[in-house]
Amino acid sequence: MMSANNQQGRQSPEREIVDETGTAWRVTEMRVWDASGKPANSLIAAHERGFRRLWNFPENWAELADLQLAELISKPGRKAARPT
Repeated sequence: MMSANNQQGRQSPEREIVDETGTAWRVTEMRVWDASGKPANSLIAAHERGFRRLWNFPENWAELADLQLAELISKPGRKAARPT
């Protein structure tokens, strides 16, 4: 496990995993603010061709086994984005 700084300078857990298709993912938790200024945490799973953002995820996501985390980020209905 690695760690990265979030927007407030605190350490955020970060994981690098490889899913069953061989795709390497970097997964990290990020704090964001909505238009009203309300904070919310999201889980960002990024790979070389895009990323996924999860708004609902278990608090212990950083402690999940690699295959469990890969399954979590690959579930249908996750917001996926691709670079333009």
